[in-house]
Amino acid sequence: MHCPNCGAKASARQKFCRACGLSLERFAQLLAEPSPDVEGKDEDVERARRRLRYLESGAKLSGCVVGLAVWLLMASVIAEQHRLPQAQETVKMLSELNVEMSASVTEQTTARLEEKIES
Repeated sequence: MHCPNCGAKASARQKFCRACGLSLERFAQLLAEPSPDVEGKDEDVERARRRLRYLESGAKLSGCVVGLAVWLLMASVIAEQHRLPQAQETVKMLSELNVEMSASVTEQTTARLEEKIES
């Protein structure tokens, strides 16, 4: 311990400071007694730690939910960009371009064979 008046080193059993003569008995008693402010602090600290863990887990969960939502949004945007046209849209596009649908190879071959048979 140190003297509160002059800061000189003093043992806890000394009654007076050797440097300035201040009575150290009361200070030694105060240092030996547990502080009333400290009682119950362990419970408060543990309660604060539990609350902090609870808040941290909530923050982690919120981060995961937000991350998943962003991922789903990006996936839907990418899927929309790479979406293949549907049959109705294909017919509409072809009619807008005035493109006639050509017969398939099988239909063309069948038509030629029918012509040969008839002749």
